[in-house]
Amino acid sequence: MSEKKDKVVFFVTIPPAEEDRMQVALGFASIAASLGYDVTVYLTFHSVLMVKKSVYEKLDKRTKDMIQNAIK
Repeated sequence: MSEKKDKVVFFVTIPPAEEDRMQVALGFASIAASLGYDVTVYLTFHSVLMVKKSVYEKLDKRTKDMIQNAIK
């Protein structure tokens, strides 16, 4: 029998202009995952634009890396 994992969900509504706040949200998600939680990140409202190609290409390398890590 496998061990049941606790779940945590992050609802992110941060617009692309506030990239530093997005990094914090993704950082919390990464920490939760490293602690063994089953993590789900929902991008809602303006935060959905973060993964739009034209916006994504303008983001800081660190933010891009954090988004890619969250996808994995």
